Parts: sequence; structure tokens; C-alpha cells
Amino acid sequence: MTSRELRKRLYEKWPSLRPWVFDRKYETISRLKLKQLLYENRIDKKKYVKDSFDCDDFALQLHAAIKRKGNYAFGEVHGTFRGNSTYHAVNICICKKSIVLIEPQTDRVWTCTEDDKVYRLRV
Repeated sequence: MTSRELRKRLYEKWPSLRPWVFDRKYETISRLKLKQLLYENRIDKKKYVKDSFDCDDFALQLHAAIKRKGNYAFGEVHGTFRGNSTYHAVNICICKKSIVLIEPQTDRVWTCTEDDKVYRLRV
């Protein structure tokens, strides 16, 4: 997937978003492959430490761990999710058939909905 195609898919979901997309090409993966990559890393086993190793640190580390495996369309997002008004950092994967979000502290994966408000995205 080219960076232009990636941006187009993201704009369809969040029209006002200006994502940080740095590479010219990315590989999209299946949800099954994503689950395998999540299982193989241990980021979700790290200890949460308020204001030191919290949501943005988990998201950053998972982003780096997945990118070490390949140039996947995977990144970090900041916003409000699943109807919660608390600002939070999670990960995003542009899969072959859908855009999914990942809670890096638990590896929980869900398909984006209108309840997911993204304000910052880096792939």
C-alpha cells in the first residue's frame, strides 16, 4: 500500500485528521497475522507506572516492536476510544480488510467505530 492509499483510507475514517505518514510504502496484514505479532511480543506484560511508563509509552514500544518485524501499516494514535472521554494512547493497524485499534497494555483488538475519536496518528 502506498502512503497515498494509506492516507486515503485514514481520511475516509477521520476526514479532518492529518496523519504523520513517513514511508512511501507499507505492508497491510490480516487480523490473524496481527494477532500472531501481538502474541510474540511481551509489551503487554510490562508494568504500568503512572507518569513514567503509561499509555503513550506502551503504544510507542508496541509500535517499535511491530515495526521491527516488517514495514507494516501500524502505528500509534492518541484520542478518545470506545465512548470514553479520557484522552488515551493506543495502536492502530490498517489491515487488509479493516482498520483496527489495539490496546497495547492488554493486546485487545477492536474494529474502529464512530465512538473512536483520533486526534493524532503516526505510522
